[in-house]
Amino acid sequence: MSHAVPPPPVSAADRLGLTLFLALALHAILILGVSFDLADDEAMPPLTTMEITLVHSHSDEAPEDADYLA
Repeated sequence: MSHAVPPPPVSAADRLGLTLFLALALHAILILGVSFDLADDEAMPPLTTMEITLVHSHSDEAPEDADYLA
C-alpha cells in the first residue's frame, strides 16, 4: 500500500517569481518614497554667539565696571 505524494501546488519557479516581484516592489517604494530637500536658510533663525576674551594677566583687585565676565 504505497501512495504517491502529489506535487505541491506552488512550484519553485512560482516562489522565485513572487520573491523577485516583492523585492522589486519594496525597493521601488523605498527609492521613490525617500526624498531630500535643501534647507531654506531664510527660514532658520540665526544662531546665538558668545564673545570670548582670553586674558593672561592676573589682577588682585576686581574691576569696578567690568566689560566682560570671567
